[in-house]
Amino acid sequence: MSLHDYIGIDLDVIHLKNLYSSLIKALTDQKIALQKYNQAEIEVNKWQRRVKLAEQKCDQKLAHLALEQKQIATATANQLKLKLDKQTVYIDNLKQKLKAGKSKLIADKMYSSRRYSSTSSAIEAFDRIEEKVLMLEAQAKAV
Repeated sequence: MSLHDYIGIDLDVIHLKNLYSSLIKALTDQKIALQKYNQAEIEVNKWQRRVKLAEQKCDQKLAHLALEQKQIATATANQLKLKLDKQTVYIDNLKQKLKAGKSKLIADKMYSSRRYSSTSSAIEAFDRIEEKVLMLEAQAKAV
């Protein structure tokens, strides 16, 4: 295995670590966006209840004000939903890139005729990071 091959594997490992860092940040951002979206939905429901209550009391002015607030809350929730959907697509894309990168790294390592100790430890580090990401995903889904 040439020096160029070793450098290529090291660059692949660095690239994968960067992808994992991006994935972890994206998952964190997604979790925050999901919490904000859920809060916005609660706000929409709150204003909807207030609209109904004002209508039941025949207070059209109050019903109109509550309806305006509901529309604002709905617009906010819709914007957050769009952001959440974009983040989901981005995360799926990162996961695909990571899967392809890991497969390439494993194939490159298997191709090499000698063991390259830092590659071995890099793959182990990669696997540990992957486990952390899976754990974060599980936590995010639990929320």
